Parts: sequence; structure tokens; C-alpha cells
Amino acid sequence: MPIIEESLKLDPNSATSFDTVDFVHYNLGNYSNALEDYDKAIEINPRYPRAWYYRGLALKKLGRDKEAQESYAEAIKYYDEATKIDSSSPDMWLRKGSAYHESGRYKEAIQSYDEALEIDPKNADAWGNKGSALDSLEKYEEAIECYDKAVELDPRYAYVRDELLVRLVDKDTAAAQIAKTVGENFDKLPENVQNLLFKLADNKETASGVAHAITANFDKLPENVRNELLGSLPEKDRTSLGRLARGEEKPRLARGEEKPTLRQLDWDSLVESIHRKECVPFIGSGASVPWIPSDAEIARNWAALHNYPLEDSSDLARVAQFLAIQNDEVYPKKILSKELKERRLPGILDEAAAYAVLAYLNLSIYITTNYDYFMEEALRNAGKEPVSEFFSWNDFLKEISKSPDTRSVFAIDKKYKPTQERPLVYHLFGTIDTPASMVLTEKDYSDFGNFFNKAEKTVLPPVIRMALTKSSLLFLGYGLEGIKFRTISETILNFPGSSAYGQLRVAVQLPPREEMVVGEKKARNYLTQLAEKVYKVRLYWGTVSEFANDLRQRIR
Repeated sequence: MPIIEESLKLDPNSATSFDTVDFVHYNLGNYSNALEDYDKAIEINPRYPRAWYYRGLALKKLGRDKEAQESYAEAIKYYDEATKIDSSSPDMWLRKGSAYHESGRYKEAIQSYDEALEIDPKNADAWGNKGSALDSLEKYEEAIECYDKAVELDPRYAYVRDELLVRLVDKDTAAAQIAKTVGENFDKLPENVQNLLFKLADNKETASGVAHAITANFDKLPENVRNELLGSLPEKDRTSLGRLARGEEKPRLARGEEKPTLRQLDWDSLVESIHRKECVPFIGSGASVPWIPSDAEIARNWAALHNYPLEDSSDLARVAQFLAIQNDEVYPKKILSKELKERRLPGILDEAAAYAVLAYLNLSIYITTNYDYFMEEALRNAGKEPVSEFFSWNDFLKEISKSPDTRSVFAIDKKYKPTQERPLVYHLFGTIDTPASMVLTEKDYSDFGNFFNKAEKTVLPPVIRMALTKSSLLFLGYGLEGIKFRTISETILNFPGSSAYGQLRVAVQLPPREEMVVGEKKARNYLTQLAEKVYKVRLYWGTVSEFANDLRQRIR
């Protein structure tokens, strides 16, 4: 900012100088300051379309929609003049299209984007913006085609395209395009796009086209999806899936992979603790796949969109830290909060889904490191009245937990005790409704650990402390090598008295992927020893859905 401010001193009558300053203000979220600078730029040059356009964006951010539309109209008028004077600039047509776009005039926006592409067919932004306008007009197949071209030129647009694909689950008109995309790119698509199978299962014409890809991944699908597919596929494609469903044929596993196991003694101990209602589940993000993207997938999407400069682009904590440094600490949390709130989750409450199985256990305390409310939704679906609470892991959160909107249940009702009818869902790493509470960046995890360990004796509510002391712990949706489980290990599992009763700890662990290890068998042996000797945890090798299905059969 000092250099820019110096340029203003040198040329205070330059509209472009103010344009530069207000652009910085805008990207920092200082919309009121940005608006003042746009007004100064327009005062100097009233025919400056870029200033009118960004003025409209700032007004929209400030909730002044009517004024924003008036500003867009001025921008369009002056962009129109500019393109008449010089029609050879693709950027000018692109900006004109953006002004139409923000005004909701999508057909005219597309015409401007087409003009830009006529001049520069390799303009990724023009293809991407055209795809967005077509999406708004519900011309989904054309939108996907535009996004595909944008992705070829700039991989950052893959995230926007994939978001559209997920939304198209409920759009019958897009089934053919979805089938084609899934069939040709099954291994490359993000995990959440597997939701498309719900729609494909109801359409024989499209389901047949992806039968091979489905068969190869059959063991990873929820039970209800398997049954739907079996009922809809043509006979020639149904045979192999039928053998898989009946157990007559085993799904193809990775090299060296074995059937998921847990020792019978551990199964007996776990089931007994559940019957005694002395079990506390810990729910991680892996429990929500494939309904929402995995942490690694979110990280890769963000890394591509925001030009993350390092190679560890699958590490969400590190990519989020990069975004926080580039913007502000809450920025990545607000983005993730918005994305999670927009998710529709077909099948997450089905009987075989992990959340439904957990609700069926009739426990009084559930601890989650997820920011969403899927566990609460499953409990309500089971006839419960869950109470939500998040852990205040810094002094700021302790203060806001006293305010009326975010007041702790333990402050409201000092006698509150979790019950099977009114269970507590304790959000250890925060919630989407309070983005500041979300533990997301590397710094957040470090601050969480420091805060916890400084005040370990009083930092958790007494009912949580007692439950951790006397209950078996069940970890679903974590990887031993991940930062979330490591943080839990360094805090919760080291909590004074947490192992005093020698209670069982069980964690569901996915087999290591081949591309991540040199020798899978050696990796398994190492992780097993790490779990048992360091974390005192018994491992169940398999997916969350496999474990949930096994557990459901055993507790019936």
C-alpha cells in the first residue's frame, strides 16, 4: 500500500491511480473504502467503465443492490462506447460481458464473451464466464462444455465445473452428459461426484455406460446405492454386480489389501461398551465421503484456484494457511463454511450410512471434528433432540460463547446432562455457523494444542471429561497420519485420567494408497504398530461404510 499511496501523491488526478488503490481495498474486504476510491476515480473520469463496474461490485457487497445495478448500467454504457471505438480488444469484451453478467442479463453477457472468444479462442476466463452464464440460464450441457474448455486452458476452473456436476444430480436433463463425464473420467473426478450415481441408477440408458467403472468401485458404494444399481442395470451389466452384492465375488482390491478385520475380543468389548452406553464416537471428515469432498480434494481445488506455490497441495491445513496469509485468518473458514452450507446430501440418512448407524447406537455424547451438523441431522431423524456445542479453544471464543447467540448450553443450563433422548454433539474443531471457531489452518491446530494443554484440567466441560475417562472411544473418518488425529492424540488422548480405566480405543483406517507408499504391507505393519504402541488404538482396516455395516449387524 505505501507504494500505491505514493503514486497517488505524484498523480492525484489520475483515475487509474485511484482504481489501483480501490482494487486493493476491495480485495482486502474494505468495501466502504473501495467505494470512496471508485467515486474519486469516477469524479476524475466519469466515462471510466472499469470504475463503474467495480463500484457496482462494492455496492453489492455492502447490500445496496439497487445502486449496484445502476452502477453496472453505467459500466455497460461506457464499455459499449469503448468497444465501438476499438472492437479488437478481447479484455474489453470480457469486461463488458461481466457487467452484463452481474446485471443478470445473461444472454447479452454470452454475446460479449463470444466476441472475446472470436478474437482470442484461448481465453480461459471468457470460456469460464460463458459457462457460468449458461449455468444461470440452465443450459447445463453447454455450460459443462464451456467449463471443459476453460479447464484445458486453466485447471483452476475444474473446481467450478465439478460444483456444477454435483448440483446436476437432481437435473434429469443433464443425465446423459453426467454419464458421459463419469464414464470417461471416473478415476479423475472428485469423490463427491460419486453422488451422481444416485441419478444414474434410475436411468438404464446412462447406467450401462458407466457399469465398468461402477463395478471397479462397487465395494466403496453405500449399500442402498448398490441395490438401486442392481435394480436398474441391464442384465449384461447386472451379473457381475449381483455376484459382488451376494458375496460370491470379491471386489478388486489394491495390491496386498486384506479383508477388513478387528479382533473378536475387541469387537466384543466395543459392542458391550455400546450396550452399557459407555462409548464416545469421534466423527471425522472421512465419515461424510462421498457426500462431501474429502479434505485432500478441497485442498487441491483451493490450491488450483489460488495458485498455491508448494507441492503439498493435498494438505488442507497448509493450503488454508496460505489463503489466510494471502487474505485474512477467517477467509478460508468463510469459504469452507459457505461451501458446506450449500451441500445437499442424498443418502446420508439412509439406514446403512455411518451417521444413521451412530444415531441408532442411542449414546448420550458424540464428539465431532467436522464443522457441519450432519450428526445432529441424523439424530433428529432418529427422533432425538440433539444439543450442539463447540469448544472455545481461545480467549476470543470464550468471550463470544457468553453472548446470547452463541452462549454455551452449560452456561444456559448449569444442570444440563446429556441423555439418550437429548444427546450432546460436541464440535471440537468449531462449526460453520461460527467460522472463527473453525480449526482449519496449521496455526489453528498449533493454537488449539497450546490452549488445550495450558488449561487441560478445566478446558473441557465436566461431562466430557468424565466420559473420556470411563468410555471406549471410537474414531470414524480419520487417518493416523492426518493432522486432525495427531491433534486429538496430543490433547484428548493425553488428557489426565483418559486412560486410567484402560478403555478400548478403536479407529477405522483406510488401507494406504499405492501411490503414497513404497511397500503397502510394510506400511500396514508400521501403522498398526504406531496405532497400538503409540496411540493405544486398535485398527479396523477398511472404509467407514464397511465398518458401519459390520457394527450395525453386530448390535442388532
